[in-house]
Amino acid sequence: MVVPSQARGRRRPLLALLLAALSGCSNQQQVVLDEERVARRVVALLRQQGLVVRRSPDGGRPAEEEGAEAVEESDERESAEAGDDGDPARPDESVATATADADAAADRARAMALAALQRAQASAAAAPAARRAGRARPALPTTTSTPAVATGAGDSRRVWVPVADAPSIGPADAPVTLVAFLDPECPFCARLLPALLAAREAHPSDVRLVVRLRPLAHHRGAWGASVLLGLARAQRGSEGFFAALSYLYADSNQRSLDRASLDRHAAALGLDVLRLADALDSPTPTDLDRAIANDDAIGESVPVLGTPSMLINGAFVSGAIPRERIEEHIAHELRRARSALASGARRAALYDTLARTAAPGLANPQPRNRRTP
Repeated sequence: MVVPSQARGRRRPLLALLLAALSGCSNQQQVVLDEERVARRVVALLRQQGLVVRRSPDGGRPAEEEGAEAVEESDERESAEAGDDGDPARPDESVATATADADAAADRARAMALAALQRAQASAAAAPAARRAGRARPALPTTTSTPAVATGAGDSRRVWVPVADAPSIGPADAPVTLVAFLDPECPFCARLLPALLAAREAHPSDVRLVVRLRPLAHHRGAWGASVLLGLARAQRGSEGFFAALSYLYADSNQRSLDRASLDRHAAALGLDVLRLADALDSPTPTDLDRAIANDDAIGESVPVLGTPSMLINGAFVSGAIPRERIEEHIAHELRRARSALASGARRAALYDTLARTAAPGLANPQPRNRRTP
């Protein structure tokens, strides 16, 4: 049960209001949420607002014939017997304080639910197809304040791209920096990521893995999935980003990147589903959109024409190459790094030095996945 105010009168209960908001986020083109999933999501939303939700002795599910009014009456009756934490009744002053706190939290939750409902209805009416895909690609300039810098030509060409503002794992002064341009909907990217993570784990002090997102235009779910990844990073840093990316690349999850599935993925990852809804439903570009557009523009300036693509200390490598090939590239770049250190280069500046210095990389055969499906 949700503990409401004792003095609210005959208003709609918060639970019924949130259920209406959730159902309003769907339309005929979307997957209909089943009862248990709706219940779990409502409980998560209520708890995020600081409300206490506990299971009633009968499982918390009123008889169908009682409807919303029965839920309201039950909530009001139980609220007279318990405080906001479900404990036995306390002295009048404590009860009044708890009631005021519950009222304030309920008001905040109502306002957020109504606002989400209005945004969802407006967005669904304006572009139902975009809502099914999760998030339409917003109209943003394809420019970045820090574009790629190319040095040399042919086999000796190296490309430096900024890495400080991107999610990464591994030491900042690692001798080998691997920048991967990945699309959340690309199956070849899903095949490559485990090999990259395994290679980094095998060289904990020598390899840094950096990811920039490159959601391709023909992948309808890629931008919305990228928004979810940006939220994971905003909430939990690089570790959260890579955990969410690995989760999305699971086969069944990658095939389900529509709006309803993104809600489910966010809940499974423990992310803020309300903040995700705000980002996906916003009529104007958000900070998460702008970060994705910046990644996309950097990839455009390399240029990265397909995914997956990588820059290993600036040497361009394309395709989902196997782990043994990744190890060969790492060994080659480690030799370059040791030579640079012996010549007086600073370890902290190795990436900038090596990625801006023309030098042959290992020959890489053309991948079979020439175009990302």
